[in-house]
Amino acid sequence: MSNTTVVFFPTERAIPAAPDPETPYQIDFTATAVSRSDDLSKAETKTKSGIVLSSKYYDKRVYTFTTAPAGRANEPSIAEMEMFAASVANSETFTVTLLDEADRVATVQCIGRVQQQDRASSVDVGVFPYTFTAREV
Repeated sequence: MSNTTVVFFPTERAIPAAPDPETPYQIDFTATAVSRSDDLSKAETKTKSGIVLSSKYYDKRVYTFTTAPAGRANEPSIAEMEMFAASVANSETFTVTLLDEADRVATVQCIGRVQQQDRASSVDVGVFPYTFTAREV
């Protein structure tokens, strides 16, 4: 049963079921792991007398999601996950539900690439979990 939803614009590797790139596309998947951290960007300088001065640029929440293997029953297809990965690869914003915060929906951007992991076993041919890291905007 899915517990996480992403909504994005399918601009790359669109599958036949996808609408045009101007219409949001929703994927529901089961998040098997979600981690949360903070991304703090600041510059610090130290004066000759030892006083530290800093300028904070941003402090954003970062989430890392691991999906249940795509391609199984009740999970997105590999094609849907590949379309998601390609469509958000250029820092495009998308929304994701945050389970740990009362199902809050956050607008995020991917940091790095959506990665396809090794399949769990030799029985699960063509079934892969995905991992992606997103920073709140």
